[in-house]
Amino acid sequence: MIHAERIRVGWSQETLAVSAGVSNSCVRHLEHQRSKPTLITMLKLAAALNLDLATLLHDAQAASTPKKNKPAPGKK
Repeated sequence: MIHAERIRVGWSQETLAVSAGVSNSCVRHLEHQRSKPTLITMLKLAAALNLDLATLLHDAQAASTPKKNKPAPGKK
């Protein structure tokens, strides 16, 4: 979600990081799902991207929820 919104506004990772007041590595790690953001970080990113925090949190949670695989036919 953060990556898609950053691209939508035409920003680099560095531009988003500066605008949000976070490090460039923070943005990179969040986009690649290598770390989980704090609520403060999410607030900063939402404000920088002019997004509603609830939307950003919902989309981030949906992206991190593992998809359930359907069992192979004949298996439960």
